Amino acid sequence: MKILQRGHETAEVYKAVELCIEYGFRPVVDMIFGLPFENEEDEKRSLDMVRWITNKGGLIRAHKFMPLPGTPLEHYPPS
Repeated sequence: MKILQRGHETAEVYKAVELCIEYGFRPVVDMIFGLPFENEEDEKRSLDMVRWITNKGGLIRAHKFMPLPGTPLEHYPPS
């Protein structure tokens, strides 16, 4: 998350999902897959998070990484 300059960590995503559920909202989480620096363990953790969120009743909106001009990863190819 730091490399992407998202402004939050994974633990905060879990906390936000829990708060949504606690207050009666259905969480919808956008996730980016295929980041150039991800390894197999990162991919496993992402899929674990997807399972956890969907088991809680949340929705995942999956996106494939695309390097966009003006972003921190604009010169990196997708994995």
